[in-house]
Amino acid sequence: MNNFIAFSLLIIILGFTFSSCKKDPVNTDIIQINGVSDFKSAVGETKTLTLTISNSNTNLQDISLSLNNVPAGVSYSFETASGKSNFVTTLSFIISSQAKLGVYPVILEASSETASTKIPFHININDELSLSLSVYDGTKRTESNTSGELVEDAIVNLYKNQIAFDQQIPTYTCNTDSNGTAKFYHLESAVYLFTVQKNNLSNIVKKEKIKDSLLGYATVSIFKTIVEIQNSSQKDAKVGDLKYRDQNNDGIITDADRVANDLLSIYDKSPIDKVIWIGN
Repeated sequence: MNNFIAFSLLIIILGFTFSSCKKDPVNTDIIQINGVSDFKSAVGETKTLTLTISNSNTNLQDISLSLNNVPAGVSYSFETASGKSNFVTTLSFIISSQAKLGVYPVILEASSETASTKIPFHININDELSLSLSVYDGTKRTESNTSGELVEDAIVNLYKNQIAFDQQIPTYTCNTDSNGTAKFYHLESAVYLFTVQKNNLSNIVKKEKIKDSLLGYATVSIFKTIVEIQNSSQKDAKVGDLKYRDQNNDGIITDADRVANDLLSIYDKSPIDKVIWIGN
């Protein structure tokens, strides 16, 4: 009887030992996120990140997204388009006027019932000014106000190339403030096509339909003296008229100088101050 009890105890101990040595199951449920990156932004700007999220074991509809440590004055939203093996979500940030300058660590979290992934990144809110553009209404020129009047709420559009302009998809856009100034931050170095518009006024004036394109003259300034006219390509202009850009530098303004937009060069990080006149 004692031998039977001892044998039984041995079996129990061996069974416990073998069960203790079994490997834990490997959790292969991993949520992968691509597209998260640090970014810079100025107050008043909207920034967008395009994220691709994939997971092999979980229904993508069951994955929830959230952000932690978002600084005050910054709001965000997700817009998701599902796919079979992954889905793409657009994460948009709006930097309001209440946001304070600084570098903020933020955490993006994707989670399901069986997995969770956290990715840290940084939001750098600063005022790295690239372009300050003042807009004058040349039609409001008077003897006491020889430059015209500064224009509030004029729309300034910058296009990265001709295709973007033809499709009317601006790369950057800004409205002038109460001081007639549009300010652009963090512009990439490039030569931009640009237009300025306020109702029927534009920096491209005297527009005509030529070969299916609406073309006009790009404004440069406003004539304030007769001497300026005599030294220009517009000998028949009057004081107060807008000065046009001589695009081909032949000394006269003709239809060959008509364009659909003007050009603006951004080459380095030094802010550019530019003045634009609009008319009709």
